[in-house]
Amino acid sequence: MEERLPRSRIEYLVDPPGPDSPPFPWSPEVVAARVRALADAKRVGCRVTVDKRVGSVQLASWFRNIGPWFNPVRVSVNIALFLAFRSACSLLAGEEPPLER
Repeated sequence: MEERLPRSRIEYLVDPPGPDSPPFPWSPEVVAARVRALADAKRVGCRVTVDKRVGSVQLASWFRNIGPWFNPVRVSVNIALFLAFRSACSLLAGEEPPLER
């Protein structure tokens, strides 16, 4: 049986939560509200879900929103993807996933 690559989903997180967004295309007002929410956020992050035949691995990563010169969302996505796929690989190999703190 051919082994397929796992599928992953990324959900972006903002604390406090931003406004709900309608489907695309967004109006200028919706874009402005989302930009304000991101600028006012105390922390931002993402939740990554990796689906595999042996189950799903879900991992969230958060960073303080410390200013426009640092992109905490991109760093959060990279870390969460790495850790979630590492845990999924451990599950596939029949090993206990590493404990993340």
